[in-house]
Amino acid sequence: MKHMNKFLLAGLMSVGLISCSKNLEIQSETSLSPEQLLTTSDGVVSVLYGGYSTLVAGSCYGTDFIMAGELLAGDGDIFWRGTFQTYRDIFNKQQIAVDPTAQRMWINSYKAINSLNNVLKAISVVNEDIRDNIEGEAKFLRGLYYFNLIQYFAQPWSKSAGNDPLGVPLILQPVENLDNLQVSRNSVKEVYDQVISDLSDAKAKLPESNDNGRADKSAASAILSRVYLQQANYAGAAAEANAVIEFDETLAPSVSVLFNNSGNSAEDIFAVQQNSQVNVGSYQGVGNGNDGLVTFFASLPGVGRGDVDIQQAHINKYSNGDDRKALFYLTQGNGQNANAMRSSKWRELYKVITVVRRAEMYLTRAEANYRNSSAVGASPLDDINAVRTRANVPPLANIANADVIVNERLLELAFEGDKLWTLKRLKKNIGTRAYDDSKLVLPIPQRERDANPNIAQNPTF
Repeated sequence: MKHMNKFLLAGLMSVGLISCSKNLEIQSETSLSPEQLLTTSDGVVSVLYGGYSTLVAGSCYGTDFIMAGELLAGDGDIFWRGTFQTYRDIFNKQQIAVDPTAQRMWINSYKAINSLNNVLKAISVVNEDIRDNIEGEAKFLRGLYYFNLIQYFAQPWSKSAGNDPLGVPLILQPVENLDNLQVSRNSVKEVYDQVISDLSDAKAKLPESNDNGRADKSAASAILSRVYLQQANYAGAAAEANAVIEFDETLAPSVSVLFNNSGNSAEDIFAVQQNSQVNVGSYQGVGNGNDGLVTFFASLPGVGRGDVDIQQAHINKYSNGDDRKALFYLTQGNGQNANAMRSSKWRELYKVITVVRRAEMYLTRAEANYRNSSAVGASPLDDINAVRTRANVPPLANIANADVIVNERLLELAFEGDKLWTLKRLKKNIGTRAYDDSKLVLPIPQRERDANPNIAQNPTF
């Protein structure tokens, strides 16, 4: 059995009980121990829901899984004007080994992974009629957490050929005791192999549809398409994106209805559920705290700190009449936040957080087919024009090169957490920095290395 250091263990052994209605929502905590929960079908399912609940945390999709990447990729598109030192350091590429953002991302991701490992170990006690679904959801979530960890804490796959750099520790069994808690970093390839294995197993076991906030086959295919795209496995990326589109080709009628929704939009494939009682930064289920994408991106009466300014250089990338350009608004009033541009994608509190949506699948299929000289499901031109037409942008007559599709992707998915990974996989500079610059990854938290020196640090930290 592999083990984890004591600092991680302290956070890993707690699990929460939540219930699942049409939208997955945290309802209450339980005083039952993990050992008690894992002896019944309902208990195992509640531990699985704990793995979902962590996704809403500020350390995950509530803030950092999306915003940290946008700050690292902020090469003239945004400016961080906020007072939080950790985010200023990330924006300025000056993050340090004791960076609080890196630490909470690491700790809470591994906490969730341990809960999911518990689910998988106890899967035999789950009622047979739902066992495959529960196993599939646990593997989907574990694959999703590891995919985020490997992207933030290691060099990209595009650098791995021939040298296979260090990734993150693969912990595939629950932590059961405090003895001999030493672990080393697995390679980037080993982690990617595990992510693909988990997501592929999940896809085979998940239902074709599920409640909002829970994974289904399309969610597994959508994340697999991202993984394959990172690896330049264009045949795999096109096939998985096509599987999503073939099941449901729906694009929302307008970009204006894609964000700030109380439930999934028609285009959402997988989204984290928030409401007024369950939201990032909440304290005992009440309030929004001083955390969250809306808190940092918005600047409206009673909503948001206005910490992220959208720069004119980004606005200029949209053509006149592009509905996506209308998603930006100018802050009114006086003070330091006046006359600053904001993104409406993160405008209202307590709304769902989109993790992956169908327009991305069209753009992934278009790029993968173009680079692979294939036409799986549709031609690249048809796919890119489907996204452009929905945004009220004139369709293209032809595609001059792959950069045309990439640029469309950067416009469509702006400030949704995609830019950094797109630039890294294509080995494009981020500002004046090369795609593999050591400051475009996060440091391994120093507290982890203090407890376990076997975990090697990333360079320059």
